[in-house]
Amino acid sequence: MPWWDTEDRIAGNLAYAHLTNNLPIRVAIDDRLHAETLLAAAGAVCGYCCQRAVLERVDAGEKFEGDRLLRMRLANGHSYRLGDALTELFYGGPGPVVPANENLWRMLSGTAVANGLPRERLPTPAEIFSPMAASLGQPDEGRPTTGPDHQPLLSIHELLHAVWPLVQDCLIGRFARLGGMDFPAPVRIWPAVSAWAAVQCFVRTLPVLDPRTGVLIVMQSAAFGSKLDRSRVEELR
Repeated sequence: MPWWDTEDRIAGNLAYAHLTNNLPIRVAIDDRLHAETLLAAAGAVCGYCCQRAVLERVDAGEKFEGDRLLRMRLANGHSYRLGDALTELFYGGPGPVVPANENLWRMLSGTAVANGLPRERLPTPAEIFSPMAASLGQPDEGRPTTGPDHQPLLSIHELLHAVWPLVQDCLIGRFARLGGMDFPAPVRIWPAVSAWAAVQCFVRTLPVLDPRTGVLIVMQSAAFGSKLDRSRVEELR
C-alpha cells in the first residue's frame, strides 16, 4: 500500500479498512449484496476521490494548462469536470505516471487477469470513456454499458450521492477515533485508498460476476464519478 511507509500510515490503513468493510454494507439490500451496485459505487467513489484530490491541488495554487482540467455546464443545468488531470489518477494519460499501486486501472486489470480474464479481453479505453462522455446530460447518463441484466440498482449519480456521507466518514476518520485522537486521511491519498477498496470489492464479486463485466462497471463508474460536480454529490457540512 502506497501510504504504508509514510506519516499517513495509520490514517490510510484505517480509512481503507473502514471503506472496504462498510461500503458493501451500505449498498446491501435486505442484507444481500448486489454485485453490480457494489462495483458501481466503488468505482464512482474512486473517480470522485480523484476529482477531490485534483481540486485540492487547484486550491493550493497548482495550475492546469489548456484542457487538462475543465468545468462544463450543459443544457440540463448541471456542471461536469473534464480533463486528463482527472483520468491520470485512476487510469492514465499524457501527464505524470501514477505508481501502479495507486492506480485503479492497473491494479484492477492486473487482478482480473490474475483471476482468469485474458488480457486481450480487458475493456479498451474507448469502451470505458466514450460511452460515459456521450451520456453526459442524458436521462441515462453514467449507466454502465453492460446490458440490462448487469446494472446497478440506482443511477451512478444517485448511488454516489447516497454513499458519500459514509465514504466521507471513513476517509476523514469519523470511524477511527483511537485514544481520543482522530486520524483523517489527507485528500491526496483518497484516490489510492479508494482504488484499493474498489479492487477488494471487485474480488468479492468474482464468484457471481464475470470479471470483464465487473471491470467495465468499475471503470465506467469511475470515469463518470470523476466528472460529477461536487454540488451533486455532497451535502456540504
